[in-house]
Amino acid sequence: MRPDFGLPPSEKTECFFLYDNDNLYLAFQGYDREPENIKAAVSHRDNPGNDDWIAFCLDTFNDEQSDFFFMINPSGIRTDGTLNSDASPDVTLDMIWSCASKINSNGYSVEISIPFESLRYPGRQVVNITSVTDQCMKNCAGRKLTISLQIII
Repeated sequence: MRPDFGLPPSEKTECFFLYDNDNLYLAFQGYDREPENIKAAVSHRDNPGNDDWIAFCLDTFNDEQSDFFFMINPSGIRTDGTLNSDASPDVTLDMIWSCASKINSNGYSVEISIPFESLRYPGRQVVNITSVTDQCMKNCAGRKLTISLQIII
């Protein structure tokens, strides 16, 4: 199916953020009224294919020019890398981070832990989580929620 751009998403996504001195933690629940139709193949890292996924970006230099992105499918297959100023992805960077995903009766959930040591940033500063996006293969592909959360690391 094709997304209905400009219309509200057909499904809801919840996201939660926590951090401590060492890690950034994120949790998502992607709701789906038909969880049996969630696309979640098992593949190699950095190969999301046509699966459903949840993704987010971290702007650690706070310059809106170079983000780290993280993408997880419902099977726990992860993709990570960088985005340049025109949002072109580069998946050659494989960071150290953990994730787990599970399809459940409401859709699927994702949990993520990213050590701050895996990220590059200039000294002690504010890090912006710039966006959270998820894709479901129905009519809500590419929906985007922009979050302004500032973390001082």
